[in-house]
Amino acid sequence: MDEKFDFLSRHNTDSTEWTELRPDEPHYFFVKKDFAGRDKYDSFLSVSDVFDVFSMGVTTARDNFVVGFTKNEIVNRLRLIKGN
Repeated sequence: MDEKFDFLSRHNTDSTEWTELRPDEPHYFFVKKDFAGRDKYDSFLSVSDVFDVFSMGVTTARDNFVVGFTKNEIVNRLRLIKGN
């Protein structure tokens, strides 16, 4: 973060070296990309061709309950479930 503020304190829009981007749909990247070999990459199987079942992966949906700052905080929550 200090590096960012240091840069900003020494530069402005006139003194910054800019790189013109030419975004191409559908990606619209905000950094310069080298698309050499893209045709070969695009000709390979997509993830949806390989996997016929889609899911969000492992989710807890209860992060506010199971994540705490101290061991005591979590133990007290578990006691609520257990009823002690």
